[in-house]
Amino acid sequence: MEVAEQIREVSTRNLPSGDKLYVVELANGNQYTTVDRSIGQLAASNLGETAHIDFDQKQKGQYTNRYINNLTILEPSNGQQAGRPAPLFDDTAPEQPVVALEKDLQIAKAVALKAGVDILEHLPAEQRTVANVVTAAEFFTTWLVNWRP
Repeated sequence: MEVAEQIREVSTRNLPSGDKLYVVELANGNQYTTVDRSIGQLAASNLGETAHIDFDQKQKGQYTNRYINNLTILEPSNGQQAGRPAPLFDDTAPEQPVVALEKDLQIAKAVALKAGVDILEHLPAEQRTVANVVTAAEFFTTWLVNWRP
């Protein structure tokens, strides 16, 4: 399906999988979603502009879900140049901890331990302890598991 309408608002939601869902609301009041960051940022950087959206629509009970396949910004009718700077999305850690796959968690722990050991040389001699390596590794593991580009 297709629609051409003015972009009213773009918001994000964190999904239980850890992915970020971009919700694009058009002037007609309908909302269209995607997990594709480039589509979400393109929509956010062109608020107020008219977009052509190719989407799939699925009815689930009383709800209609619209999933964006492609979004193209049409030429602005007021002569302004399309493509204002994108607002920054909140890329901080999700409110709820992300459930990492066991393999991903093991990789994150290994990388974090390596980083913890690597910082030892930058610490004063009296702080070069196993306890400080463990503390650093725990911090880095939390950061690696919760950080999303």
